[in-house]
Amino acid sequence: MTLAKQYSIAVRHQRSTRIDSDLSVAFFSGLVYHGTAQTALETLLRQFGQTKQSAYTLTGPYGSGKSTIALLLTGLLNADKAIFDTAYQTINRQTQKLLEKSLPYNKGWLQIRSVGGVNTPVDVFWNATINALKEHPNTSDLTSRYQKIPPKNEAELISHWESLFEEVKPFVDGVLIIADEMGKTLEYINKNKGELHLFQDLAEVLGRVNTPVIFLGLLHQAFSEYAKDRGTKLQEEWGKIQGRYADIPYNVSTDETVALIAQSIVPSKAVSKDTTAYVNMTLNAIASLDNNKNRIEQLSTRLHNAAPLHPLVALILGPISKRRFSQNERSTFGFLNSHEQYSFQMFLKNHSDCSERYSLHHLWDYLETNLEHAILGSPDGRGWAEASEVINRIDVPKTTLNILKSIALISLFGKTAKLYPTELTLQAAVGINDVLELREHLSILQNISAIIYRKYQSSWIIFEGSDLDIPALLEDKIEQLTNSNEAIENIKFSKQIIAKGHYHTFGSLRWAEQSLLQHLDSIDLGKINSQQK
Repeated sequence: MTLAKQYSIAVRHQRSTRIDSDLSVAFFSGLVYHGTAQTALETLLRQFGQTKQSAYTLTGPYGSGKSTIALLLTGLLNADKAIFDTAYQTINRQTQKLLEKSLPYNKGWLQIRSVGGVNTPVDVFWNATINALKEHPNTSDLTSRYQKIPPKNEAELISHWESLFEEVKPFVDGVLIIADEMGKTLEYINKNKGELHLFQDLAEVLGRVNTPVIFLGLLHQAFSEYAKDRGTKLQEEWGKIQGRYADIPYNVSTDETVALIAQSIVPSKAVSKDTTAYVNMTLNAIASLDNNKNRIEQLSTRLHNAAPLHPLVALILGPISKRRFSQNERSTFGFLNSHEQYSFQMFLKNHSDCSERYSLHHLWDYLETNLEHAILGSPDGRGWAEASEVINRIDVPKTTLNILKSIALISLFGKTAKLYPTELTLQAAVGINDVLELREHLSILQNISAIIYRKYQSSWIIFEGSDLDIPALLEDKIEQLTNSNEAIENIKFSKQIIAKGHYHTFGSLRWAEQSLLQHLDSIDLGKINSQQK
């Protein structure tokens, strides 16, 4: 039986979340409430509860899960008790207590969920408002009346909202406005040479109404960046308007991506617990570089649950997804479900042994076949091209080549995951227990000028092909100078200085002689005492 029949991949993370259509009880099943999500949500709750700040922006890269956290907030304030209960069970007890303390919940909040696009901001927000009135059981009677008075401009939209928020106060606990793809709205305003009166006035109105109101806009970058082609002055003005909104950064960490991956790979009941040595070998390699016991403990469970992905692949997918040629967590889950050549899904279809792992050399083959054109056009293009040239020109045994591919990937993308191609890491990458066996492979690669050793990192990197190994020469020279006075002897400085302390104490002007020494034990106290006499 192939691995494809033993493992399945949850597809909910692969596509982008639509806040206007994805809200349901089923949405919250399998949602991973990781540290970044908790920090973002608790920041909003705490700030609203303590300062009544109503206007917020959530800023983070494409595909990082901003819409998911926005939909989680929507579920926690929804009038539908079933949706509320499932969303409430998703968060931990700490957030539950803060939610109960910060936001009133009894009748549910009126929820205006808009998604920016090609339409005018006024139309987008007003259509979302009408849908919100229809959705809430206590405000549906108001729908027909407000449908008949659509706002013609931004000023009328603000005026209508201000009246509506006051009118719905007896029927709802508050009003939640979520502007997903807010960047598209700002791009529309910029393209049509408009100003940000809508968002400026909205921030002011939210502070005036008696009904609790929260506005949350989801952005990929700051306001001013959307106006960078219209001059510095306008950028500054847009930046000032964003100052009215409390900005919450949102960027999922590498370890949280591992948790999401582990949650998304679902083994069948017939699959036994992972008993391979890959995870322990990987954790030993990580511990040698970053001995954070709490991190190691958390990663242990997550990496075991990520099988049949190799632990190092699970760790490095996060940094790869944050590169310019990728799209964050969305790309990670797109990869897990991809059926392209050398993909994870093809590996599952072609292998049946539960002890086999989708390793770094498989990932290199996948990236080279399917994404090399995009990588070469990104800031990682030079490093990739150098590694690819070396890998494609050498003729070595398969295991040796797999080690070289592992070195290339870890060198290019491993730094943010605190991974370096050390001997322990490479042993984990290819499953070699005997370090002497690994060194034989490394020796082959070193002898054909494919890799070089870096003492300061205790790791191997791809050799760039120059006849002069400048870093190695520098290391040798530094080592030579460590116990030498040669560098000091070439420093130009004045040996005679005025003894200012003596002058201020005794009133007599005296000259003193100074010298530079590398070590304190080099001071000749006898010579100094004789000179003083």
